[in-house]
Amino acid sequence: MTTPPPASPPAFDAIIANPPYFKLRRDAPQSQAAQGYLEGHTNIYTLFMGLAARLLRPDGRACFVVPRSFCSGAYFKAFRIDFLRHATPQHIHLFTARNEAFEDEAVLQENVVISFSGTGTTDEFTSLTRSVSQGLRDLDTAHSHKIDASVFKGDTPQGVYYRLPTTTLDERIVTALDAWAASFVTHDLAVSTGPVVAFRNRSLLTNAEAVAQGNAVPLYWMQNIQPDAVTWPTDRGDKPQGLIVDDDTADSLALPRANYVLIRRFSSKEDRRRLTAAPFLADTYEHDYVSFENHLNYVYQTNGSLNCNEAHGLSALLNSALVDRYFRILNGNTQVNATDLKSLPLPSRDTIAAIGERIAKHPENNRNAAVFEVLRTRGYLPNSIPTFTETRFTVGKIQEG
Repeated sequence: MTTPPPASPPAFDAIIANPPYFKLRRDAPQSQAAQGYLEGHTNIYTLFMGLAARLLRPDGRACFVVPRSFCSGAYFKAFRIDFLRHATPQHIHLFTARNEAFEDEAVLQENVVISFSGTGTTDEFTSLTRSVSQGLRDLDTAHSHKIDASVFKGDTPQGVYYRLPTTTLDERIVTALDAWAASFVTHDLAVSTGPVVAFRNRSLLTNAEAVAQGNAVPLYWMQNIQPDAVTWPTDRGDKPQGLIVDDDTADSLALPRANYVLIRRFSSKEDRRRLTAAPFLADTYEHDYVSFENHLNYVYQTNGSLNCNEAHGLSALLNSALVDRYFRILNGNTQVNATDLKSLPLPSRDTIAAIGERIAKHPENNRNAAVFEVLRTRGYLPNSIPTFTETRFTVGKIQEG
């Protein structure tokens, strides 16, 4: 085992870094070198950030260009807690367009420039400055604004998250939804990832004709999911629409017929929508089992079952511009993982059901507007948050104020 660095390393007045980005295994030499000294460093760039926080003088300052991924998800959970023990964020700049800050077209997440001092304790951290631009071309006109530490640092059932609101409307959304007392956990709702991994189960994949003949059950991919609608079979993409289920595979790859809410695990790079959800209803499904591919998340009741109104209401809520916007403030990459979904605040269960009931009675009405109306009527939204439909942020599209 590598000996940890000394307790009082040399101090620096300034550190500027654009570190490399790659995952670290526990047995990696970099991980071994930091063992006993740093906590929660599962990527090389966060190891650099953690070292910099410890190497700064009390009045020193560091500035890093890094991916936004450290702000959310289970992967960086320990790092976020450790970082605020040793650093005080001062300014964070967000590049909202993934394809305009770097020339590499393979970049799948938003990037930030973060400036921090090394004097951090949680008690001292009261505010920071945020700014935003699409990329480098409009960097000179980026608007800066001071935000409360409570808006940036969110304490969720899944741990500490760093939220990045890009407008004052975003700040109001964060404040309003933070006041919602419920969550997936308190509602006894679980979020899991579809168990069917196509390349591992290739021999079991089949077509819709085999399902019609009774030799398989329907297999749902994220291409089968549209906002508030499940389509099977689908001709969107060349995806097998059935899974052969026998006594050996039923328990591991198939799920019993029940009410679920299905959510796509990935979105396109610059998609208008980050969350795409749809209710899967048992009374419209004729098979005993159903199968979900690995690019889908599914929500289910751990004790009992979601009723139809709850499934419709939760789906509409997740598809709404409000929750989609909150999720973008929370999460900066194209993957919608189960951990981040479980971090979302939720209204009461009867409010979720009321949204579903409103939609069932008036299916011709705008579902996004129905979500806002029910939430506002029940006191979950202040009048300072208008009903809006735009979810993709474009500089100048959603104005400050």
